[in-house]
Amino acid sequence: MPPLSVDRNPQDSEAPKTQPPNFLPDKDKAHALGFTKTPGTNLVSSTTVVPCQNKLTYIWFNSGRTLWAKPIQINQNNIVCWVWINSKWISQTINLKDIDTFICEWF
Repeated sequence: MPPLSVDRNPQDSEAPKTQPPNFLPDKDKAHALGFTKTPGTNLVSSTTVVPCQNKLTYIWFNSGRTLWAKPIQINQNNIVCWVWINSKWISQTINLKDIDTFICEWF
């Protein structure tokens, strides 16, 4: 199945030029906006992530880990994105089933 939303080849996408915000978004607000697992499926639907493509996005994982990311490609099972780890942007693929909740900038 083709990707739902493709910005460009992930290898051609440049990392963000600045670091992410120094605040933590409100997880309750993310839940209220519906940026969470689809009821009855125990996973985040790729269609709920599409509005966050190319926007700074804060992700809460099932494991309790959190991070800032910038999704650049979204498909049925994964998000290809830039993630902020150890004070630098790193290209990474995140499995949608590992995400608990997320919220992108401007929400």
